[in-house]
Amino acid sequence: MRNIFDHYSQAENQLTHALFTALDNDRNLLGTFVDEICGSAHPKPQDLHLSVQRYPFSNHYDETEIEDRNIPDAWIFDDEGFALVFEAKITAVLTQTQLTGHERVSAKQGFDKTTFFTIVADSSTKVFSSWSELQWSNIYLWLRGKSNRSTWAKHASEYFEILEARMIEQGKLGSAEITAFDGFSPHEDGYSYLVAKSELRKAMKELRKDKDLVEALGMDPTNLGRGAITGKSEQGVWDYLALNGGFDTANFTDFMHLTLGVNFDGVEAMVTVPNGLATKPKNALKSFGLDGFRTICFEILENLRPLLENEPNAIPTMRSFQRRYPSQRSVPFLDAVLEFDLRTAFNTDHPAKHQPQWFDALYDAFANKRSNYQFQIGVVFKHNNCENMKSTNSLKFLATSWIACEPLISAAISSDD
Repeated sequence: MRNIFDHYSQAENQLTHALFTALDNDRNLLGTFVDEICGSAHPKPQDLHLSVQRYPFSNHYDETEIEDRNIPDAWIFDDEGFALVFEAKITAVLTQTQLTGHERVSAKQGFDKTTFFTIVADSSTKVFSSWSELQWSNIYLWLRGKSNRSTWAKHASEYFEILEARMIEQGKLGSAEITAFDGFSPHEDGYSYLVAKSELRKAMKELRKDKDLVEALGMDPTNLGRGAITGKSEQGVWDYLALNGGFDTANFTDFMHLTLGVNFDGVEAMVTVPNGLATKPKNALKSFGLDGFRTICFEILENLRPLLENEPNAIPTMRSFQRRYPSQRSVPFLDAVLEFDLRTAFNTDHPAKHQPQWFDALYDAFANKRSNYQFQIGVVFKHNNCENMKSTNSLKFLATSWIACEPLISAAISSDD
């Protein structure tokens, strides 16, 4: 079914229409937008008029006519000469010629108290002296903050997400940003690959800025992860943060990496020990033997105690896979999967029953592997149980999960050489 905001063909016109439709239908929202976003408080927002893709009080035009007539994207105005004029872009470029033309148009319409705004999706956009700059992503966060009290704010912010996901899928967004990371969706109405992919993209961008990950684990913020996020036919998407292990490795699968998975039922932060782990770190881990490896993982579990106290429904997890790939880009066959709560490996005060054989089997398969085998350790946060995943707090929980695994990463770097 077509979305109520899909009124135009061009993405920037669709987004402008969504925002100003919401403002026009919720006058309280309009008043706070004028005040909090535009800094131009108006005493009677109920008396304000809104015009999108046309002159005030004029006829509607099609998109070609709009461009030919150099009409600003939107207006907020009253009958006393007050006006806010907006020119919105997503990937298109603002020009001084266009903006100067809009200023002349405003004057011809009889407005003598006009403030001009650009709305852009790229912070590197050129700044124009007589125009104030707004960011689509900041407007999105503002709408999200109003969603509990305004149905129209909720509808509009959801459309921001839909449009951004659509543009990412079509390869049209580039480095532009319509939304900002505000937590992971619980997928209560069904898993959406496009939404999960968009959330993964935004979360990874923020996590690459995490100085704690750089200092504690040697995370490489310049490595941009996977070139393409695939998985449309699956129930989850993933990306990785590369680590500087001090080895001369050709690609990220030669050493451990930090994997973020956004799945239909939850979010997970795992340290992945890949099948192609380079010989030196592989031998370093083998040198600890089963007992030494168990000690390392117990230290990780102890490191996770504060996190588990703050998010008691999070699950410290170990997992291993044996895979076969029919072709390079195909979905692999899973010949074997072993996954367990890390607390089962140790005698703890947790209700999980002590079953150390799962842990023993994972390590034995690694130490004596004869197949395409990898294992992971980290934390799984289920959507239904972990409220912290629904906010920006989730990023700190993810980073803390990875940092808790530092003993394993350090063990792989250790060597008797």
